[in-house]
Amino acid sequence: IADFYEKLLNAISDPALLNGNCRMIEPAPAWPGNISHERMFAFWWQSDSDCRLAVVNFAPDSSQTRVRVPHPFAPGTLLRFDDLLSGRGYDRNSGEVSAQGMYFDMPGYDVHFFHVSPLRSS
Repeated sequence: IADFYEKLLNAISDPALLNGNCRMIEPAPAWPGNISHERMFAFWWQSDSDCRLAVVNFAPDSSQTRVRVPHPFAPGTLLRFDDLLSGRGYDRNSGEVSAQGMYFDMPGYDVHFFHVSPLRSS
């Protein structure tokens, strides 16, 4: 637990969170008829092109959603989502995460906290 809180405290002390703008993103259904997205929250922080995304499952069981990411990057840009809590990273197309949304299938009470950055334009 101490390791988790150390990572969390380091992540939330970032200037992008302290100096940037924050907005809540409404999670969308992962597929028709799946209402588990209603138990999830998503937030976007941005300070210029320094961006963060948090996705939280507040339910005790798994939930799925699509989160439309409001990034400032050009269409066709490959984006890197580095999870500051788990250490895992994911590469996604900027157009896909804006239009269709980034897919999440999360176990109960799980959280992702991403640093989002461009890798390259295609």
